[in-house]
Amino acid sequence: MTNIHAERAKRWNVTPYQAEWFANAIEYCQNTTEGKRGVRDWITRKLGPEGARETLALCARPPDRYYGPASSFGLGSTNCDALKLYYSFVSSQNLCAPERSKPAPKRRRGESSTAWLAVNSLLNGCKFPNLDWGSARAIAISEFDKARDTMDLMRASPDRFVDSIIRRARSTILSPREFPENDIVTKVICLTYTASLEISHMAWKHAAELFEDLANMGLTTASAIEREYKRDTAFMWRLVMCFAKIDMLARILWYRMVQVVSDSQHFRPYFKRLRTSEGVAHVLPDKSYIGRHGYETPLDELVVGAFCEGRDISEFYASLSTLLEEDRTRADVFDADAYDEMGDLATVAEFIVNIRDSPFGQALRLHMKSLLADDPTQQLEPYKFIAGVDPSKLTLTESPESGYWGLPFSIVWATGTAWLHVTGTMNVGALMEKLLYDFGDPNSLSLVPFSLKQLWASIDKHLWETSQTLDIPGHAGSVAKEFGVFDPAEMKRPTWLDGTLILPPDYGVSKGESEPQPRTTPAPAPVVHVPPVASADAAVASGRAYVRDMKTREPKSKTRGAREEPPKDNGDVSDEDRLEDFPLELPPGFKLGRKVVKIFEQILAPAPDALAEDHAPRKGQIRWGDFEKAMRRIGFAVVQTTGSSVRFDPPAQTARPISLHRPHPESILTPVLIKW
Repeated sequence: MTNIHAERAKRWNVTPYQAEWFANAIEYCQNTTEGKRGVRDWITRKLGPEGARETLALCARPPDRYYGPASSFGLGSTNCDALKLYYSFVSSQNLCAPERSKPAPKRRRGESSTAWLAVNSLLNGCKFPNLDWGSARAIAISEFDKARDTMDLMRASPDRFVDSIIRRARSTILSPREFPENDIVTKVICLTYTASLEISHMAWKHAAELFEDLANMGLTTASAIEREYKRDTAFMWRLVMCFAKIDMLARILWYRMVQVVSDSQHFRPYFKRLRTSEGVAHVLPDKSYIGRHGYETPLDELVVGAFCEGRDISEFYASLSTLLEEDRTRADVFDADAYDEMGDLATVAEFIVNIRDSPFGQALRLHMKSLLADDPTQQLEPYKFIAGVDPSKLTLTESPESGYWGLPFSIVWATGTAWLHVTGTMNVGALMEKLLYDFGDPNSLSLVPFSLKQLWASIDKHLWETSQTLDIPGHAGSVAKEFGVFDPAEMKRPTWLDGTLILPPDYGVSKGESEPQPRTTPAPAPVVHVPPVASADAAVASGRAYVRDMKTREPKSKTRGAREEPPKDNGDVSDEDRLEDFPLELPPGFKLGRKVVKIFEQILAPAPDALAEDHAPRKGQIRWGDFEKAMRRIGFAVVQTTGSSVRFDPPAQTARPISLHRPHPESILTPVLIKW
């Protein structure tokens, strides 16, 4: 790395690695045909033709000699608009990055994603860690369970459903031509809100199934998976399409987070929010306000820049994490809705970085591109992994060269667009208005469960029937099931009765199954060497002792029939606590202290005197810190994200991890939310 990059790094308060990346971005975007066309198309998709012309014209302005950083690069404007734009483009497209030569940071079990990514290390040129199989598996399973549980909660809890729809409506960018002032636009928001849950269900369902199958196949390391996908092309396409679906979900959640955060009380003055006649929503900086008042903190400048100039999601969270680590009180500017949206997207971003930016993901992408270049017929293979949708019903609107995964992402995006198009035609206004009327009238509260049940019966019927237009002939209902929609004719829909979610006896059973299966199937254990499980006599122990015993106990030596363990793969993530270091199942009981027992009593079956000490939360509430301590006490690892999402990883191979939202800004949690 030359001295000029070090000099620029000091002047701009960045690392030499970043300064070199900036230089590469300028050279690529200003002096290559591919770069010029790429940045023009990229900014046009974000801002539209008119906005793109204005932005590119601003970048083409001659430099102001007074400002060193601008003139040293020969850039466009005094505030380095060109530099910001070009760097945002190349970082989002994974282009022009200098070679990383420093060792990759390692991750311990339970370590936060912020600490693991070691933002400063990555920006200093450290290599990305290789695939953390256990972390990716835990995210996929816990997020799939959360998507299903959230969809069930929307059916069973009128107050949560109504509150979610109203809050989502308030932050949605509307077109004044179509919607009157103060109208909460339930005719639109109800289906668009549930649609994001349906797409989340589809994407995480496929990811969870993939990692369970990988476990069954014994493919629990990056090198083992790589050997398999090079042998089996169909398996390779399944991997790529699964990861492309998560990228699609990330884009949808990003759009949603931008609308929610930009509408929050603290950030609203910084933005102008509008929707074009074509229906495209835009969040633009309010330059007059910013010019008069400036930014209160570096966090405000980061949010405005990321939302308006475009920035890679993982890079945004990396910078956001750094600012929050410097001062935790900065998070107070985000309200509860914004923090929840940030938490959901942070989990997706962690999964993407783990897969896409790792040596495993880079090798997979190169292998895919090589196959497409050598054999054009391979372009048809991704269509076999699009949630059962008939390929003839898809129209590609994204360029096959856009996004990290290229053509697969274009196909996945077309799949999601097709789902939104065919299912978003229902007018739920009358049903929603009745529910809202009953919900807001104390004399009609007894009718609320019936109104909600009516609403969901109509929604299910509409989604089931309209989605069949996407089915492959002869496979009616297959697409709907991938998106978590119930067949109203089979009466397997969860219903609401007296405040309780009622599940049919055969809920979750597919046709042809002889016995009902559990609502949540444990993920199969990896085919690896597993320490012996504790005996029944020793099963009741404290969580810490249980985990410590399972990790340190050596298996009994065998005098005959012993097999030599296969050599471990080199180059994979090496953690102190790997999944295979834990037993297959959790013990049937734990020996816990009185305070911890009271916490779980409050969650599972609150007693009249539960948590009755002075200054304790009132009955039915728990301090989040106490809940985390109780979960750690029984051996769960608590994994934080940048935002409200927190994952609890159990100390057993077949137990499913749990993902919850941490309350914000208050630290009080209602146990009913945990039960879901």
